[in-house]
Amino acid sequence: MENAQDYWDFYFGRVDGKPSSCFVNLSLGERAPVQGHTDCVYVSVKMKSPKPSGLSSQEEFDPLAALEDDLSKVIDAQSGIFAGRVTHDGMRDFFAYFRDGGAAKTALLDFQQAHSNYAMEIGARTDLEWEVYRGYLYPAPSAFQQIRNRAQLMQLQAAGDRLDQRRRIDHYATFPDAPTAGQFAEAASAEGFLLDSIKEQDGATQLRFWREDAPHGIDLVTDMIVGALDGAVGRYDGWECEMVKL
Repeated sequence: MENAQDYWDFYFGRVDGKPSSCFVNLSLGERAPVQGHTDCVYVSVKMKSPKPSGLSSQEEFDPLAALEDDLSKVIDAQSGIFAGRVTHDGMRDFFAYFRDGGAAKTALLDFQQAHSNYAMEIGARTDLEWEVYRGYLYPAPSAFQQIRNRAQLMQLQAAGDRLDQRRRIDHYATFPDAPTAGQFAEAASAEGFLLDSIKEQDGATQLRFWREDAPHGIDLVTDMIVGALDGAVGRYDGWECEMVKL
């Protein structure tokens, strides 16, 4: 499924108000739309034993993994680009881009027959601007930050950090000018954040602010910050904290 230049990761969200999990080729964000690959083909598979939440269960991990491996081989054989998959409401939907969606659908019929123990639907649509990838698969800013959070938390945990212990967590954001940064700092103070510094650098204004929180709950914190920054025309640059050892 993965080429050397590919970078895959996952994030959780909601589809039609229900929990979802998306595993996406993030490296395509810099390349999309890929010239010539204008047809988006989807394969929608009905899972047999999903969790009550509609997400996949450990019980079905192996057969779904085998199915995906076989699907990847078909995509590769048709010179397609595997873009990602979304699991939600008892379904697992795969998405790939091809030069000829019609030919890809025909090739996928053998795949469907080989996995006839699963109910599935195959479809295709022209997607010149890769709207399915950009608008559906690719994570929104808050979800992208959750991916970064997970990597940072794993590093802390591997070093023996007590992720459940509250401590000062510093946050960084960049704004087009000082007044905008100041307005955000004032709004952030209402949520318990304290200003550390404001400085001008490279024609922008960088803000450092902090609050005491436990790292294991950082997603809720960054979701709030990223959402507020979207309205304030700012960019969230991440967080850092000192370690609290076991």
